[in-house]
Amino acid sequence: MVSKGLIRTGTVIVGLLVALGAASCQPSPDQVEVARVNGKPIFLKEVTANQQFRNAVENAVMAHLLEEAAAKENIVITDKEIDDWIKDYREKNDNYTDDLEWKKFIYLRLQLPSEQDLRKLVRLQLIQEKLAEKLVDLSEERLKKEWEEKQAFYKTLYAQMNGLSVEEKQKLTFEDVKDFIRDSIKNQESQQKLSEYMRKLQEGAQIEYTYIPPELKQMREQLQKQIEEKEKEQLEALKKAREEVAGKPDDIVAEEPTGANETGTQEPNSKGDETGEGNQERTEGEGTE
Repeated sequence: MVSKGLIRTGTVIVGLLVALGAASCQPSPDQVEVARVNGKPIFLKEVTANQQFRNAVENAVMAHLLEEAAAKENIVITDKEIDDWIKDYREKNDNYTDDLEWKKFIYLRLQLPSEQDLRKLVRLQLIQEKLAEKLVDLSEERLKKEWEEKQAFYKTLYAQMNGLSVEEKQKLTFEDVKDFIRDSIKNQESQQKLSEYMRKLQEGAQIEYTYIPPELKQMREQLQKQIEEKEKEQLEALKKAREEVAGKPDDIVAEEPTGANETGTQEPNSKGDETGEGNQERTEGEGTE
């Protein structure tokens, strides 16, 4: 199913895919017109500071990276797969079986320009799902190992979700719950693996945000350089500290606590003795009275 975040930003993603695709001439933000109010233009520079705008640009960037990842990993999404997803979604939501309600969902709720734009969003979602499947180890060997190590856990969980009796639970075999284990692992690890993969993909890509003014871009680059230098200094300091610790002889004995004798017991000091005796005498005196 299409994620809520993806659906929510769908209209902005689609619009920016067109806008960014036309950015090869790289006009400045004060030259790109985004709207008009009573004939007066609103230019791109007036919205670039908005966080929602920046989020939309990031989503558009990630959409491009997903397409590149699909090509790299030989992931193919067919029209039939998109059709099946849309059909399944409409059937699971009774309101959307009606064509008018379905169009209201696309144009009013999602605010997409067309049904074709919805298909683009579904395609991105399917790419993510197939990419996640490639990143998570779901081999037969992995599933069997999971079963051997957590057999009681999977039996109990499977029985609870399927309303089995105690006797039926005890009779469960690996083949009975194999698909259940596969889905559990997939749900647990897919999002984490996908996030790590996309982060590395983003770090390795050459991404230039052309809507950012040159002076702001220069300031960000300088700040990033300072951050990297600071992190490098911290790593060097940590490395040096570890080397110093590693260079110490292993037979160094920790210093004994102050006042400890050879047997390891605490030696009483004279002041403490006097205080202790005084307390003892006062206690005995109070007891006598």
